[in-house]
Amino acid sequence: MTRFYALVRSFVCCVVFFAALVGVFAQGSLAVLSPSSLVVADPRGAWNRQGQGCIEEALLTVTPCGVYAKCDLFLTFSARGTALTSAKDSLEVQFNFTLPLETQVTDSWLWVGDSIVQAKIFDRTSASTVYEAIVQRRRDPSLLTKNSPGYFNLRIFPMRGNETRKVKISYLIPSEWSETSVNALLPLSILKASSLVPNLSIIYYPQEDWTTPRISLQPETGSGSTSNRFRETQDLQTGRKVYATTLSGDEVRKNETGAFSWENPARNGVFVQTFTRNGEQFYHLAVIARQVLGVGHSDSVELDNLRLSGSSGNCYDRYTLNLPPVYPSWYGIGRGILTPTLGIYTPAPQYTFGGTRRIDKNGVIHEVGRFSGDGGLTMRLGGYVNKVPFGIERTILRSAIREGGACSFLSWLGNHLTALENEPMRYGFNSNIDTAWQTRQKSIVQQSVEHRVLSRLTAFLALEPNDTTRSCNTCTQPSTGSPAVASTGAPSGVAIDIAAASRKANFATSPSAQMYSSTYTPYTLAVAPNPSNAAATLTLTLLTPLDIDVASVNAGIYDALGRSVLMIPSSILASWLKQGQISILWNGDDDAGRDVAPGAYFLVVQTPSARQAVKILRW
Repeated sequence: MTRFYALVRSFVCCVVFFAALVGVFAQGSLAVLSPSSLVVADPRGAWNRQGQGCIEEALLTVTPCGVYAKCDLFLTFSARGTALTSAKDSLEVQFNFTLPLETQVTDSWLWVGDSIVQAKIFDRTSASTVYEAIVQRRRDPSLLTKNSPGYFNLRIFPMRGNETRKVKISYLIPSEWSETSVNALLPLSILKASSLVPNLSIIYYPQEDWTTPRISLQPETGSGSTSNRFRETQDLQTGRKVYATTLSGDEVRKNETGAFSWENPARNGVFVQTFTRNGEQFYHLAVIARQVLGVGHSDSVELDNLRLSGSSGNCYDRYTLNLPPVYPSWYGIGRGILTPTLGIYTPAPQYTFGGTRRIDKNGVIHEVGRFSGDGGLTMRLGGYVNKVPFGIERTILRSAIREGGACSFLSWLGNHLTALENEPMRYGFNSNIDTAWQTRQKSIVQQSVEHRVLSRLTAFLALEPNDTTRSCNTCTQPSTGSPAVASTGAPSGVAIDIAAASRKANFATSPSAQMYSSTYTPYTLAVAPNPSNAAATLTLTLLTPLDIDVASVNAGIYDALGRSVLMIPSSILASWLKQGQISILWNGDDDAGRDVAPGAYFLVVQTPSARQAVKILRW
């Protein structure tokens, strides 16, 4: 009987081990990533002192970059809705989130007090050791790691139960191309991890040929929808034209997926973008075979051969983005990808045809790589149309090749690091670790740290400002589409009240006693209580007298898209300029006397020489 139980125990261990391997290796383009999760917990308290965290607000900025899109995601976390909302609760935010495969994370910020700290990138072991030590010392770190392709983890400590913590995560996301459009996935699954699904504000920085921005939504049941809901507005800091829109929390919750879409910028079925860095040349390529071949939608198109070469060189280190990766399997089963069949994971055959790897059955391909040579490029394409083989060659003139930016290199580097990570470790007859694998590890860490592209062997670590860690003076949340974003980078949910009692304006002093430059704001704003679901007091305080016409002062409350909610009358502003300080009670209504919806609003005061804003959270 003991022998029987031992056999059963061994069998269970094997099943668990195999399932763990499946979790790591079954991540091809056909794999479905698990949903995101958000937990706030007391890392030094009882194991059950935790709850589902809340994302108070979310802002996404999008800029196209070849076959990728550059995204900055601003998130504000809280413990709202849990039992851990006391000021004495010292909590940790534990955020597991998923993004499409081949997504490359390139930056992370953490708001600490009224400062923004740009995370540094270290090897993962060192970063994790520092983070754990800091948690015990109650400092302010955030740690962002990559567990496997598409799976990421963010931890922030501490967050008091009645506070919010804010971060920015920058990433390059692969786009999906069709004959008419290019689509970049929206992070809806990330927002659904919140106990209360927030609105998602979206800002688009337009680029040449990337026209007609749209939002495409696909509900869990029924047909999807596409709408052009963007409004043209301005970046208030640069004056640049941008587009902005907002998805309501209800739209985020009800739709399974969503995408940001543009018109397809390919010409005659081909898009090529190149970028030169330190003498090396990198390219992004998209091919829509139906347009290249001039065939209809009823024709069957399969690609099994794609080659790109320079006029006097070739292409190498190529990574195809819409092809499932091929992993080595175990026990001599053969190479294949793991796909679920009736709940059991079995090796599927490699995409092969005539000895070559079949690229795509839909006639669409996206690729990044390096190339050598000057002038234009030559593309050779082979495959089958209606089961009849074809082979064509096309010259892409230099004039038809777009000039890319640094994201062209970073997206390639991220794929290159992933390829190095996926190479298996080999053991010798004496169980010696493959020295080449150790060399690859060092190379991965070195390149990841040097170029700030996250790998599985590195981590982004942000620490509180101190003698060695400085706050980022150039880091600001974009004021695009919203005139009410504080340029000071103030923490979400915390009122900006720079003036202490000793710094209040002394109106017996000569106006010339405290002159200010363009970087000095001669007044402060404060809101209390904040956040609030009732009336809030807005306090405007002058730090020095202002000899200006009240007609040149503009003040009021705006929503997250910069739309006016409630303007402060000029008679009240005149009293402010005369008295130096005023307090206004806001009951949460707009100019028409209607209650505003819960969310983020901004108190903004604009004078001819300065501008100040403070965020107001309404529950």
